[in-house]
Amino acid sequence: MTHLEFPTLALFLLLGCQPASADDMAKGCAGRTLFAKAGLLRTECTTSNGVTTERYVGTKHTSPYATAFDQREMVVVHGNDPGSVKTAAGIEIDPRHPSAEPPLLSPPLKDQISRQGKALVARAYKRWHVSAFQVDYGTQGGFPGFFLVCATATRSSAKATAIVSECFAPEERERFYGTLDSMR
Repeated sequence: MTHLEFPTLALFLLLGCQPASADDMAKGCAGRTLFAKAGLLRTECTTSNGVTTERYVGTKHTSPYATAFDQREMVVVHGNDPGSVKTAAGIEIDPRHPSAEPPLLSPPLKDQISRQGKALVARAYKRWHVSAFQVDYGTQGGFPGFFLVCATATRSSAKATAIVSECFAPEERERFYGTLDSMR
């Protein structure tokens, strides 16, 4: 084999190899992202049993002082069957015992959390049901410090169910709602 044939063969094999579930993944992950104008980049996408889970991140800050709190992250689970979507998102289906924290998206720097508050009052936003909880981070002296709100928005119709989770500073609540508005 010559020097030119080996790289060509390796490239052919690399491009030609697909995971076993490529057909299932292509159905839910091909095409445009869910957020047309939100400045989010899809970093992960998996489909299983008709439920698609997508992870998005915002643009990375170039400041040397940027922390994990500056990096926007959002997770979306969507599909046709509401029960399957809620199960995949880790949300209890029983409305009498709602989950305080869905495992869909963990707050950043979990080891620095000083207190995780109870669920805040759920709200309706257009066609979305939004539940949230507050996460408090402590300072070196044990004093109250920075806090985030972790929100989970659910929208169901006869055709599809979508669940969106993001943790953000309280002043970014409108940005979260704007992202929900931009979801196709």
